[in-house]
Amino acid sequence: FIGNVYHNAGCAYSYLFQNEEAVECFEKSYQLLRTEEALQSYLLSYYNAKTPQQYQYKLEELGVSEQTRLEVQNKIESVLAEELPSISDSEIDVMIARMVKEYHRSTGS
Repeated sequence: FIGNVYHNAGCAYSYLFQNEEAVECFEKSYQLLRTEEALQSYLLSYYNAKTPQQYQYKLEELGVSEQTRLEVQNKIESVLAEELPSISDSEIDVMIARMVKEYHRSTGS
């Protein structure tokens, strides 16, 4: 149960772009659950928050299998390949204001 709570907290921190906190939560989740899903979430978060060298070191430190490495790499490439929607200059201010409002609502500030 606690492993799943840490996983959900990691997701929440990721959505708030608090990457270091997300990594910590996903690491704790993986330590408790020891599942492939928990490992991949941890690695994706780690990739997002750290340097490529740190990420490679973490893969080696954890003894991540080649299959898991490829699956995580495919997920990373899939996200990077997504085309972002075109946004006009007039929409940017509205979008930022909406995002700030949503951020404050979600954090209770």
